[in-house]
Amino acid sequence: MKKLTSGVEGLTRVVKALVSARWIKAAMEAWGEDLAFLELWHGIQENPVLRARADTNPMLPQTGSTATLDDQAESTMFDVLTHQYGDIVTRAEDMITKQICAEVETELKTYFASQYDKTEHEDAGESNALSIPATLVSPISLLSSEISFLAQTLPTAEVTGLYRRVASSLASHIIQRSVSHRGKGQFSPAEGQAFKDECGTWVETSRMALARGGAALAKRADLPWQSLTDVAAVVGVPESEFEKVVAAAFDHGDSEFEVVMKQIGVRALSRADVQNFLRARADLRR
Repeated sequence: MKKLTSGVEGLTRVVKALVSARWIKAAMEAWGEDLAFLELWHGIQENPVLRARADTNPMLPQTGSTATLDDQAESTMFDVLTHQYGDIVTRAEDMITKQICAEVETELKTYFASQYDKTEHEDAGESNALSIPATLVSPISLLSSEISFLAQTLPTAEVTGLYRRVASSLASHIIQRSVSHRGKGQFSPAEGQAFKDECGTWVETSRMALARGGAALAKRADLPWQSLTDVAAVVGVPESEFEKVVAAAFDHGDSEFEVVMKQIGVRALSRADVQNFLRARADLRR
């Protein structure tokens, strides 16, 4: 039963509902503006008997004594159904977002637990600086498969909105669990660099998944992850540049701060945020 409601198979069912509801909503909107239906609806409003019967039908807009003339003029025969199918579209989009985020976050639990095992992190870094931890393979693969499915199935605008919600939610979750909840002084320079590389993998994986829907879609991969890549750029500052970044964040003026942030790839963090995330580094002496 779980296979039917999770992963790509589970998404398939929700996406079918989304596509159907969106198509019906668009059709209802078009019908509502069709001259034949506009004349029919106007005729119902002008006939007291038909109007009274229409007011008892929950599928038709209310045109009784509580409706103003403007309401009557602007309403169409299918307004109620259009709103109902619009609600279904919204619910389906929410379900898709929540399903992907919940499944990836569940797979990330082992990864977060392993971050507290410094021996494991150090061994992984020594063996291959470019590799990602084995505990990240499953959540990243899951995200890739589900985003790829959406990119190949839905229109570009729909995918863009869903992807933005999923990526920004996961970015916030990773920041909270990997950095904020660990407290001060928990990242050595090597661990900071490893975390930065891992965050880059999320972006690159997303770009490759979105590319299944076309090059234009792939170009939109980076922005929703910006909060995570900004934090990773701070936590993963190379040891050789660390004191320069610390001085810019704590001692120098705004112009120097902005120059240094641009150099290390930080685009949106405030000075207070940069100071806060620098405190995650074990080599901060302040």
